Amino acid sequence: SVETTNREIMEFQEKIETDIGSFLDIPSLPDSYKPRATEQLDITLQRAEEALNAKFLVNAGIQGSTYLDLREKAAKEIGKKFNMVAIGGIVPLMESYEFRKLVDIIITVKKNIPSDRIVHGFGLGHPMIFSLAISLGCDVFDSAAYALFAQDDRYMTENSTKKLSELEYLPCSCPVCMKYGIGLKELKNEERVKKLAEHNLYVSFEELNRVKQAIKENRLWEFISMRSR
Repeated sequence: SVETTNREIMEFQEKIETDIGSFLDIPSLPDSYKPRATEQLDITLQRAEEALNAKFLVNAGIQGSTYLDLREKAAKEIGKKFNMVAIGGIVPLMESYEFRKLVDIIITVKKNIPSDRIVHGFGLGHPMIFSLAISLGCDVFDSAAYALFAQDDRYMTENSTKKLSELEYLPCSCPVCMKYGIGLKELKNEERVKKLAEHNLYVSFEELNRVKQAIKENRLWEFISMRSR
């Protein structure tokens, strides 16, 4: 319902002195009608051209649905023009646990961009997938999952998601869980959402630190095997 143009979005980001910004790429749904996904990708690539002279680091979206030939085309075009590339349109795959397709998409993008490009996973926000994504070459993530999950009373752990109402004990020792315990359930709605979002963030940062330590100890593969199982 928002009427704007790609150029307006680019100019707005420059005015507010954005450090890392994006152009208006178009995410295609998984397994969408291929001619439609192709059309949307062509528009995305046209909009990328308008971002070439941006005054900020462009987080350049790579789209193409689950069609690996489209992802390859997008990766080659975007990868040779931008230092930071973003693998987009992957949230529905994570929501439906289609990790095999997610892996194929990330690998296809990595194989078709210069090796020194920064790779960003758009919406890659659940701790359970961090280690796998990092092992495949993702450097940066962003997501509102910690807050969106909290709004739905969903409690993140490093390898699953629980409904707060189903828990009798909180399996976490972050400051939020230590302070409130299972009493987190009894907080008024707005306060509960805020504190649950904080917990979800703590869990996310904790998992990132686990992955970083596994890399330092040269046991990332072992860590991924554990998480995958």
